[in-house]
Amino acid sequence: MIQQSTSLKCEPSSEQVPVFTGLGTFTLRSLSLTSLHGLGQHSEVSRMYMQNNLLTSFEGWETQPNLEELHAEDNMIENFRGMRPQPRLEAVFLGGNPVRSLYCYRVMALAATGASLKTIDGEPVKRAELDKARALPPEVVEAVRDGWALDTVPNPDADYDMSLEEFRAFRRNSANFAPHLPASSSDEEVQYAPRRASRGGPHRSPHPRQASQVTASERRGNHKMVL
Repeated sequence: MIQQSTSLKCEPSSEQVPVFTGLGTFTLRSLSLTSLHGLGQHSEVSRMYMQNNLLTSFEGWETQPNLEELHAEDNMIENFRGMRPQPRLEAVFLGGNPVRSLYCYRVMALAATGASLKTIDGEPVKRAELDKARALPPEVVEAVRDGWALDTVPNPDADYDMSLEEFRAFRRNSANFAPHLPASSSDEEVQYAPRRASRGGPHRSPHPRQASQVTASERRGNHKMVL
């Protein structure tokens, strides 16, 4: 059974667009969507399709308690800003989005969505990737969900370049940093470093940081970080 459900914001006009659900699916393909605000929570949905839109992040996204498969290919998603934990999500597909060019993309996907992921873009999650995601400190997981990106080297073009302790102080003092739901993890040593991604590929420094350091870059609507 197919039925019309909610409505979302789209470009170039601000008119409401139809969303079709049925048989456990939620279909939002090719609707020029720029936001997920208004999507809401749908416990009956196990598969969601929102390919070929104009999304740049997951802002407006909510936890979907029974979602198992998410397709968001061919958008303009740059980071995991707005993502919430998805307790049953097993497969995510983000091909054709800038976020895939980030060096720690798969670890960030695990951190942002939760440890239930089994495949990312059709490739099985490796044990080492899962261990790295679980080892991230809670404030780093929060940062990923707020649009920061992880990397293993510093970025000389970053707006911010700081140690993990400096980042924690920055988070406490910054009125613009809005933390989301924390994830449970230990403060084990994980070697990462944030940088800015670009369409032509990010600039990579030849000097890796120590495990205790983090490099973060931020710009309006697109924050990034390195541990």
